[in-house]
Formats: sequence, structure tokens, C-alpha cells
Amino acid sequence: MKNMIRVWLLLASAASCGRGKSECVIIASSIQLLEQPYPIGYPSSQPVPNKVLTMLAPGRYTTRKRVDGMDFRAYAIDSGQFSGFVIDDSRIRSCEEGH
Repeated sequence: MKNMIRVWLLLASAASCGRGKSECVIIASSIQLLEQPYPIGYPSSQPVPNKVLTMLAPGRYTTRKRVDGMDFRAYAIDSGQFSGFVIDDSRIRSCEEGH
């Protein structure tokens, strides 16, 4: 069952990663940069391993891609030292939305 969940997550990520256009995002306060494009403890019934690579400082970041999960959105970001994913929440805004 756990392997089936992993395969499903990989397929879902691959299907939604077609958004190759980079975007600019503003991160209002420190946020976790994750190894995989899904939240820690996801799915809650049988969490798939994921780990925090570092904490990103507030600022502007260019995303490499956007991953739309069933109930979350993640952005791929290169922070200079690390590459990983941030999970969309109230701390993240599009640069187009302004400050």
C-alpha cells in the first residue's frame, strides 16, 4: 500500500509539473524548504518520507516550477545553497499581487 501511495504521488507530481514557466513569489516570513514536493506527514493515513532541508528567509524567490497536489500546492525553489520545495500557505504571495 505504501508503495502504491508513492507511485501515485510521483505520477500526480509528474502530471502537474507541466507548468514550466517560472514565477516570482514573495515569502513573508521564514518557511521550510522541503526535499519532496508535498507536506511533511502527507498523506496523514500513511505519511511518505520527506525532510526539511533548511529554513528559507523572507524575501523574493524565483520558482522553477509549481506542483499542484490534490489538496496542496508546492513551488520548486533554488535558494543558492539548497534546491527544494516550499508548500504554499499564507506566507507566500505572487510578486504580481504586490506587497
